[in-house]
Amino acid sequence: MSGSQAETLRVPETLGSLPVDTSAFEGALTGKWLGHFRIDRLLASGGMGEVYLATDTALNRPVAVKTLRPALARDERSLSAFLVEARAQASVVHPHVLNVHFVGEADEGLSFMAMELVEGGSLHDLLDRGGKLPWAEAARHMLGLAEGLAEAARLGIVHRDVKPSNVLVDRYGEAHLCDFGLAVAGDGMAPSALAPAPPRSIAGTMEYMAPEQARGDPVDERADIYALGATFYHLLTGGPPITRPASLPALLLAHEGPPPPPVRALRPDVPSAFARVVDRCLSRDREARFRSHGELVAALRRVQPQPVVPASPLLRLFAWGLEVAPAGWLARETFSRLPWLAFVLLLATSAGVFAATGTPPGPWLLRLRLRTATDGDVSPARALLRFALQHGFFLPLVYFLHEAYRGSRWAIPLGILAMALAAPPLLGAAGALAGRRRTLVDLLAGTRLLVDTR
Repeated sequence: MSGSQAETLRVPETLGSLPVDTSAFEGALTGKWLGHFRIDRLLASGGMGEVYLATDTALNRPVAVKTLRPALARDERSLSAFLVEARAQASVVHPHVLNVHFVGEADEGLSFMAMELVEGGSLHDLLDRGGKLPWAEAARHMLGLAEGLAEAARLGIVHRDVKPSNVLVDRYGEAHLCDFGLAVAGDGMAPSALAPAPPRSIAGTMEYMAPEQARGDPVDERADIYALGATFYHLLTGGPPITRPASLPALLLAHEGPPPPPVRALRPDVPSAFARVVDRCLSRDREARFRSHGELVAALRRVQPQPVVPASPLLRLFAWGLEVAPAGWLARETFSRLPWLAFVLLLATSAGVFAATGTPPGPWLLRLRLRTATDGDVSPARALLRFALQHGFFLPLVYFLHEAYRGSRWAIPLGILAMALAAPPLLGAAGALAGRRRTLVDLLAGTRLLVDTR
């Protein structure tokens, strides 16, 4: 709720149409009691109300208490929306949705709700510090929030305001979605206790708002899928997919313009499979997005970071043997006539399988995966370097056999070259057998060979 956070766009049909002077109320409840909740100190303040650290004296636990400004509490629509927010958020019982414990009214007519206290701040705090989220952390948070939104969708609820400042992180590093103040019954979704949005109602935060939501069209869970994608696009790349427009018409115009750069254009270290999930969430055609949160959850589970389990030296040796065996057989049959053919087969097979799977053929057959040192995708250039280090000796070796078969004076130099090129993989393999998990080839190429645990 800080001033540096993106503000929520609201139109007269929704909250926020009443001008309120907030300066007179900031921290005014500190030291007072709201029912059995003792107000300890102010945590945040905004146009709609304040959030306090409080103590639930009945259960002797800390809570967060959110209050509604007295001026807004006297407005029937604002008060009704506040209660709808509390009930909507309380109905979605999920580990990644902030729990609402109590909603009520104090003697002074002050409406408030008591919520689970999350002390780690919001994901927006990271952006305020100029940071970007590591991809593995982003993938884990996005999965948890998608699961929470799937539970909301099961109840027929569309959040309509998913953004970094509405995602709180607890001291265990788990993300929790909050602020259901704009939640409505989804169009065509399961029956919900909430009312659908009024016709042509436009509400949300512009940087994260789906095109259909910005137009005031009826929305379903795919609007939240867009907002979730926009949230994690911002957290990964450092900027939202659409820079905050000056007005709603400017936002609609931006949605008709060029799409934002793909995630990997700005963050090449993000694995392509995860980046494609985020990019698909941002499709301006909602039919091209994931059809439901359940479908998104399934896609995110497939791209979650895996445990780092290095391949054993014996497994690596077997994988290498699977790669070179077909080329070795072909070399035996053709070295006297077409000495280059076996190496071309080895190169073409490795390039083709790598292009399709991101892993060379031998490791792929043994369910291993080739990754960078930071567990990212291996680029084609890095894969080519690894191939040259691991198999570069093969071509001069075959030509050595060819020249030796002919009795040529070039046989000895070619044999020496083949042995020199074979030294890095052989020495590296010896080091791996001695207990080192990364071979010399992987150290020079900046790669790791890991067990695929899926």
